[in-house]
Amino acid sequence: MTSTYKHIKVTGQSSEGIEGAIRAALRTSSKTIKGHSWFELVEVRGNLASGGEIQDYQVTLEVGFAIEESSAR
Repeated sequence: MTSTYKHIKVTGQSSEGIEGAIRAALRTSSKTIKGHSWFELVEVRGNLASGGEIQDYQVTLEVGFAIEESSAR
């Protein structure tokens, strides 16, 4: 059996840490992209409040999903 995968980049944001931002990105993208197979954390960044405290975290993920083969040839 062989498989083919497509991957896209998505960015999630959360005030509750990096893991929350990852979950937000996967949760939202899974509403329109079916069959997530894997993800890779590509970038981490954050926003700071005026006092210098961390306001929120942003992560960019590369998400892979299998491409279904058409039964019509």
